[in-house]
Amino acid sequence: MRRGSSPLLRKPPDGGWGWMVVAACFVLMVCTRAVTRCLSIFFVDFQEHFAQSHANTAWINSITDCNTMLFSPIGTLLSCLFGCRITVIFGGLVASSGFILASFSTSISSLYISIGCFSGVGFALCYSPALVMIDRYFGRRRALAMGIGLSGSGVGTFMLAPIIQFMIVKFSWRGALLILGAFTSNLCICGALMRPIHFKNFAPPEDNEEKLEKTAGNESSLWRRAFILVSQSVSCWLGETHTLHASLLLSLTGIMSIVGNVTYGWLVDCSFFRRRRWWCYVFAITLEGICSLCLPFAQHVPPLALLAGLYGYFDGAYVTLLAIIATDLVPAHLTPTAIGLTYGIHGLPYLLGPPLSGWMVDQTDSYTTSFLFSGSAILASAMLFAVATLVVSNPGPGGEAKASGQEGELISSGLSGNGAFPRPIGEATVPGMNCEGGRL
Repeated sequence: MRRGSSPLLRKPPDGGWGWMVVAACFVLMVCTRAVTRCLSIFFVDFQEHFAQSHANTAWINSITDCNTMLFSPIGTLLSCLFGCRITVIFGGLVASSGFILASFSTSISSLYISIGCFSGVGFALCYSPALVMIDRYFGRRRALAMGIGLSGSGVGTFMLAPIIQFMIVKFSWRGALLILGAFTSNLCICGALMRPIHFKNFAPPEDNEEKLEKTAGNESSLWRRAFILVSQSVSCWLGETHTLHASLLLSLTGIMSIVGNVTYGWLVDCSFFRRRRWWCYVFAITLEGICSLCLPFAQHVPPLALLAGLYGYFDGAYVTLLAIIATDLVPAHLTPTAIGLTYGIHGLPYLLGPPLSGWMVDQTDSYTTSFLFSGSAILASAMLFAVATLVVSNPGPGGEAKASGQEGELISSGLSGNGAFPRPIGEATVPGMNCEGGRL
């Protein structure tokens, strides 16, 4: 098979060029998730220029977020066919063209198409392949690397918000969108840095310490996981749509989210927590739900600041572990599919979350009900995932691990106590295709 100049490795390098991939993912998050968050800065200008209602204008953000998540499985599919590098470069071109076309918009519906569809789909083609590449380059440091890469979303929001506001004042909203189109073209550079990596068929002996003994019931656990993610994605998005109308508290939430991305990722990579990271995931979701329940009852700044900071921290922790937990549920060659489906499930909640939250506020004339519903949904999702974890941890009789046709040694994803799939350190089993690096 032709592999070009890519070396054959026996295990993830956990460094080296992998840190360049993390840096590329960091910048990619700035150009995708941070830019999407900053679209709300254009809200007033769009509303006044096109003489539209709040609801009609808000659909721009909702459609963009929805498409970014909904088309994530397409991004991973294209990465299997053509490789992550080509997919991200193509997605960057599509996203950039969307903002450039938006600068010439003559109606609100054209913004739905240019920003919501073109840029949203372009972001989707970049988002999931970047996470696949981090998973490919890192093993024991995977959570830390994922946290650093994902923290670009929070860092970018802080950097871009004042810059975009300045550009709108200086060049009008059309000029600002044109500049954003040029800025998001940096996604092509990020894609160019994602060098394919290939592995030999056999894992090194020292990695066998975490070999699984039981894997029965894992296919059903994937379906349970999908159900949990639906509930979880709805709840977490609802939690993010309620603001306390205090920029200081929101800034604190954002800063703590960045801290949660990095520190929780580092913590979960430690040997003690690595084998228990499913429970670390449940812990993060549970604390986030409790904070959401308590927020409407805090009447003074100190408790509000404490709860907002904790909410931001555990939200960042949840985001860091989301892709990692998804990949723990499947064999290594299905990692791109798992990541794509995980984020694809978020599409509908991203679209419907804000209107549903607003409807609750309109009906009750208070944010309390929305916060309580959000917190309850988050806690329910944590409970569902905890139950599924217990079930998968005890697959019952006859659940001995099998290689399923794979020769050589298999290693677990570090969760031998949770019944995760063994992850073969080797090539993809799809004939003629390498889902991490493109066609062979």
